[in-house]
Amino acid sequence: MRRSRELKEMLENSLDAGATSIAVLAKGGGLKLLQIQDTGHGIMRDDFGRVCERFATSKLREYEDLQQIETFGFRGEALASISHVAHVTITSMTDGSPCAYRACFAEGHLVSAKPGEAAEPKPCAGTRGTTIVVEDMFYNAPTRRSAMKSVAEEYGKLLQVVQAYAIDNAGVAISCSKGTECGAELRTLREHSTTDVIRQVFGASLARELLPVEGAEPSVGLTVRGLVSNASHSAKKLAFLLFINKRLVESSSLRRAVEEAYAACLPKGGHPFVYLSLRLPPTALDVNVHPTKREVFFLEQETVVAAVQTMLRELLAGANGARTFLAQAVLPGAVAGANAGTSRAGGASDAGGTCGAADASAGPRPASKAATGPDPRKLHTFVGIVDRRYVLLQHLTKLYIVHLGVASEAFFYQQTLRRWGNLATIRLAAPVSVADLYLLGAALARKGADDAEDAEEADGGDAEVDEPEEVRGRATSDAIPEMPSVRFDAAPSRAARRAAAQAAALLDSKAEMLLEYLSVEIFDGQLCALPQLVDGYVPPLNGLPAFVRRLVHEVDWTAEQPCFDGLAKQLATLYRVDEVACTEQLYKIFERC
Repeated sequence: MRRSRELKEMLENSLDAGATSIAVLAKGGGLKLLQIQDTGHGIMRDDFGRVCERFATSKLREYEDLQQIETFGFRGEALASISHVAHVTITSMTDGSPCAYRACFAEGHLVSAKPGEAAEPKPCAGTRGTTIVVEDMFYNAPTRRSAMKSVAEEYGKLLQVVQAYAIDNAGVAISCSKGTECGAELRTLREHSTTDVIRQVFGASLARELLPVEGAEPSVGLTVRGLVSNASHSAKKLAFLLFINKRLVESSSLRRAVEEAYAACLPKGGHPFVYLSLRLPPTALDVNVHPTKREVFFLEQETVVAAVQTMLRELLAGANGARTFLAQAVLPGAVAGANAGTSRAGGASDAGGTCGAADASAGPRPASKAATGPDPRKLHTFVGIVDRRYVLLQHLTKLYIVHLGVASEAFFYQQTLRRWGNLATIRLAAPVSVADLYLLGAALARKGADDAEDAEEADGGDAEVDEPEEVRGRATSDAIPEMPSVRFDAAPSRAARRAAAQAAALLDSKAEMLLEYLSVEIFDGQLCALPQLVDGYVPPLNGLPAFVRRLVHEVDWTAEQPCFDGLAKQLATLYRVDEVACTEQLYKIFERC
């Protein structure tokens, strides 16, 4: 059972209980702790003994109720299955109860919280509702636990489930957090509409392009509502959220029908956003065909699919004749300068010296002070490559020459911060020793210092050149070694190897934090994986030795904010593109910009 499946079942239990507020907390991707707290009607004390028993459910009263299933859960298997592979604690309070009750469960039965205590619910302080805490998932199944993906990927799947149910249950306050100081990744309010939730999850640009869907097919008892993107929105992947009778499900036939409906109005390779909520008579729906209730079968499937597709085609046909194109407002001074070609608008340069500008309508002219107006880097078009180090961008009638290394490093720095704690991984074909990388990085630093000295001597300068601080290294604590002197033409000294061992031990001690926040996986002194900052882009791996050396000597591990900032900067330095070696890779980066 995946954590996202567990969470889906517990979210549905909370919604069945009439909760108006649901808070999800997931630590370690849900393996270490998964907690869901709601404000539902709660669990009576006498029912605690049956909560985790297999096939025990409060959703069905009579056998005939199976023909009219209106609730999410009815099989009584979710909590029972979880209690066999994790430590489960449930705290609940009902209306009219003088206090809450807390109980622990294992293998489907009540167990004592401490040795020697009775295995029964204990009174405690609490509020109306239920809190379920699942800890140490797969503690008794190490093989299953080791097969889990990275913490970031597992948490990403949990967050997707919470986001989907938040969209379909506007009016219920739902939040999801990893329990870090960064706060909740998702927090909706009861006052939020469905569009407000989509705006929070997918961004304002998509929310502006949404069209409401409403329709019905009386012959099969079908009603449809939802929100879909118009023809102006096109994404690389289809975002398809399908709820049938308030249950998140998948349907390959409906998915194909949606893609066919959009095929005529989207460019090749473009995909829409589609959120649909279908209501069908319970007797026409079979939700028991898949172990996780992910797929459902329904009667008159061809009629239902055709009705949904017809609604989408009619909606898109009516909206296609009046597309809306958003234009960036430009200050009058900037527009006049750009069009008139006055001396003030002859060019603009970035304060850091990374950009140069020329008026494309009047030919190149010397750069002058930057004209007032919007930052041209926010609204630009990638034109082409000037040489191996510079690229050409256009803004209005100006062309900007941008230094690729500086621009890409700034982009990767922002990308690291934006996706902090939610990064996919690039696994190395074979793990690499951190100590060996550190020694190689020290040798490269030493060689750089020697080359600088040789250049100084060739220019007639003083041969006694001090090594720069980044070459000498700096030690902020006993755990951080002094930079050893390592040369390529000699074997590393005992002191150098000792320093390398210290460096490896330092990064090993930070491995859990590096994996959780940055998807940098270090295990047993071996570097195993790096983060995927841009889909399809792999950083130059020959920069790994310098990267490891800088992690040890140029990151302040003693304070949180400087540490996080330093880690983001070192990743950006590793991932930066100094020269155009592959145009396809460069286009991938600019697509993300």
